[in-house]
Amino acid sequence: KKDFFPPKNARLMWKHDSVQIGFDTIKNATLGLNGGYQDDDYEYIFGLCDGASTVYRHTAAALLYDGVARSSRAVLNDVPFAVKQHGDDVVYEIAFPSSALSPFRLNAGNSVRWSVLVNLNDGEERVGWLELTPGIGQHPKNPAHFIDLILMK
Repeated sequence: KKDFFPPKNARLMWKHDSVQIGFDTIKNATLGLNGGYQDDDYEYIFGLCDGASTVYRHTAAALLYDGVARSSRAVLNDVPFAVKQHGDDVVYEIAFPSSALSPFRLNAGNSVRWSVLVNLNDGEERVGWLELTPGIGQHPKNPAHFIDLILMK
């Protein structure tokens, strides 16, 4: 059975058992720059915090794209998320509403750059992580390394 080691503070979830997902919504990041998220990018962290399933938005797109102000470095209630344990398996269930990824539109044929990173903590410290592509952990906060995700019908 998996032991979870949740923090008391959502800002520290990346050091604990958690999942980080980053998006470059208009795919404008370019290799060769020093990195850093731009004003269309998002990074979310999902995990348990003080015993509850918690969504922490590290980075959010600017309001200039759709006129909606979003807070960075904020705990959210508008992105449905749950951590479930089934025997030795741990399942993270995440549903992104369109408002959580604007200006990206959730329509068939549209694409966004993204990556996902899974963090592991042994109860005392972060002992490692595994990511789909560089850009969150390796080459930190550099979505130029993310890969395309294309929505199908």
